[in-house]
Amino acid sequence: MPPKKQAALEATRALLSGGKATNDTKTPPLDASTSGAQSIASETKIELTVEAKAKKVKSLNKKLKQIEELKAKVKKEGNSALNEDQTAKLESEASIRAEIAKLQ
Repeated sequence: MPPKKQAALEATRALLSGGKATNDTKTPPLDASTSGAQSIASETKIELTVEAKAKKVKSLNKKLKQIEELKAKVKKEGNSALNEDQTAKLESEASIRAEIAKLQ
């Protein structure tokens, strides 16, 4: 992958993950005055959007699996076996399922 495209890809990933974009490479930051920068940035954004959605869906499915495990624990041991965080996770099941449906 060309260095400019790699830098743009890393910066976009950092922004999508909520982090701060850094430019640790010696490649200058891309801006609108850079030749072809806009097309590279838009291609990268499209790639990452699909990648980010897949990552988010995977994360949400993991949470659903944990919720199913908590439901089994409640069935086996009762509600008193759960702490506050676990109870909150059980209550978030509907919103997690709605978010997965929205992303797919």
